[in-house]
Amino acid sequence: MFEQALAAVYGASSALFAMIAATIARSYRRLGIEELAGAAWGFALLALSAAFGAAEMLAGSPRLAVSLYAGSSSTAAAGLVVIVLSTLEARRGAQLMVAAPLALAFSADSVAAVLGLVAATTSRGLARAGFALIGLSHVGRAVSVYLMPGRDAALVLLASEALRAAAALAMSFYYSGGVLARGAEEEQG
Repeated sequence: MFEQALAAVYGASSALFAMIAATIARSYRRLGIEELAGAAWGFALLALSAAFGAAEMLAGSPRLAVSLYAGSSSTAAAGLVVIVLSTLEARRGAQLMVAAPLALAFSADSVAAVLGLVAATTSRGLARAGFALIGLSHVGRAVSVYLMPGRDAALVLLASEALRAAAALAMSFYYSGGVLARGAEEEQG
């Protein structure tokens, strides 16, 4: 019962944030004030955050609930960063609105890079290499933020995503072939 009540409150927050985002977006289209565009995106991210919270309360597994919880907090942070930076942009006249999502992406990629490299040090075999590649791919994504906009940034981002896909491919062979097969043999033996 508590979970359903909390999910309903999250749902109400999500709907209200979405309504605010839509109202501000309409004002932006009518007035063309850039600060309003940032505020609309920020409130849209807050709506998504609350929707993740509602889904978290209704999730059937603890792992899914933890993932949704992490998604809820990260999207809330993203929304607030965009709102704050769009306000600063309006006060300074700088083009911070463009930098806000990029700065957030950089910090999130930096954290992912560190976590990928830590996961590599605590793993073995092909998983170690896979996690190291994932970490390095996020380093590349962070670097691409500093190069934006432009062709160099797009190429670094493409290379980073190709590296991450290669890591996923290598790890899929490792986990589906070696690790899972050995686990089945141990269960039979």
